[in-house]
Amino acid sequence: MLLCISVFDYTGILLQAFVASLLHEMGHLLCLLLQRRPVCALDFTVAGIRLDRGTDYCPSPADIPVYLAGPAVNLAIGLGALWLLQRRFALHLATLALIHLLLGAFNLLPISLLDGGQVLLIFLREKLPPRRAERLYWAFSFWTSLALLGAGLLLFAATRQNGTLALCGGYLFYSVVRGRQREEGRRR
Repeated sequence: MLLCISVFDYTGILLQAFVASLLHEMGHLLCLLLQRRPVCALDFTVAGIRLDRGTDYCPSPADIPVYLAGPAVNLAIGLGALWLLQRRFALHLATLALIHLLLGAFNLLPISLLDGGQVLLIFLREKLPPRRAERLYWAFSFWTSLALLGAGLLLFAATRQNGTLALCGGYLFYSVVRGRQREEGRRR
């Protein structure tokens, strides 16, 4: 990954995004370590880095700070960069602020693979009967990821510039549909 970044990214944006992702995951990891909770492994996937908590892991209200720690790190760095931009404009600070703010906000979306989706699942399980909580969780994930895919396709059609949002929305939508199918298969 770092080799591809160094060879193909002459702007430095991909490296900053990679560092922002690492800092995001380190926020989760630090919160887990402060709570003295186990982490089995760090998995590097196509979508980023995932903390593996083991096969017996089931999200609980105690996990909400852990899920929010990653976006909080990104939002804090992004807001800090915006504060510095008020003192002195620098393109690298603007880029840093934009990357971190977008990554932090994006991860708060209520989609099953994202931190916001996991917080939503915990909240729904606490407030509703299990079956209804699961149905609402998958409905939020489905419609939010579909809206993201649609927005990405519209943006690409209008600009013909960058299909990143459409690709990301498509990946998340596929993952939601596939995750729901796996969940239903386990119940049978």
